Amino acid sequence: MKLLRVGNKGQEKVAALDSDNTIRDLSDHIQDLNPTTINETTLQKLSQIDFSKLEEVNAKTRIGSCISNPVDFLAIGLNYKAHAE
Repeated sequence: MKLLRVGNKGQEKVAALDSDNTIRDLSDHIQDLNPTTINETTLQKLSQIDFSKLEEVNAKTRIGSCISNPVDFLAIGLNYKAHAE
């Protein structure tokens, strides 16, 4: 399951990319993806959903930032190994 936020900027709704690469609307199950809602309980709840029964989202719909109001950002560059050595 790949979680997404789709829609016009500032009006995104939560969606998921299913195993067939179809975007499915998750807004009936979770209101937003943010530091408060992304946790083990939410992920467990979402893993129980049958995505094939969710409404499809038009593939041309804008994909926004996957997390609203991020607190921290962590990234590892491709040259990390060289720096570590």
